[in-house]
Order: sequence, then structure tokens, then C-alpha cells
Amino acid sequence: SNQNPDSNNNIGFGFEFPSFSMELMAVPKRKVSPHKRGIRNGPKALKPMSVIIRCMSCGRVNLPHFSCCSGKREGVGEKNESSR
Repeated sequence: SNQNPDSNNNIGFGFEFPSFSMELMAVPKRKVSPHKRGIRNGPKALKPMSVIIRCMSCGRVNLPHFSCCSGKREGVGEKNESSR
């Protein structure tokens, strides 16, 4: 009684077999060894800081050219005025 060809193929599925509408993702073929993983992640490791300065007003450590929580520049202002 049903002569419609589309109603025979789609039985509760959202796709037909020959159409490749499904998205395929990349999947690794083998487990990555610890050596290869270390080579890949080596540059991502934390590096030691070469210069760390201590704030004159509050005593916190921070990087040079970064303002402190107080916002004061006590050490820098004194050096510039005495050199003039």
C-alpha cells in the first residue's frame, strides 16, 4: 500500500547508509609512549624566572616593570632625582 521509496529506507534513523553525513574524528592508532609524550610536552614546562624583585613598600615579590599593589614607585623616583 505504501509505494513511497523514502518511507521504506528511513525506519527511525536520521541518516541513510551510503551518505557520509556523520562527522568522523581523528583517533590515535597507538598509545603514546612516555618518551614521545615527554618530547612533545617538554617546551610546555615551567621555566625558572631570571629576575624577581621585591617591592620596597609592601615587601611582595613581583616581576620587573609590573606595578605593585600599592602603586608607589619609591625606589625608582629616588634614583632618578639623585642622578640629576
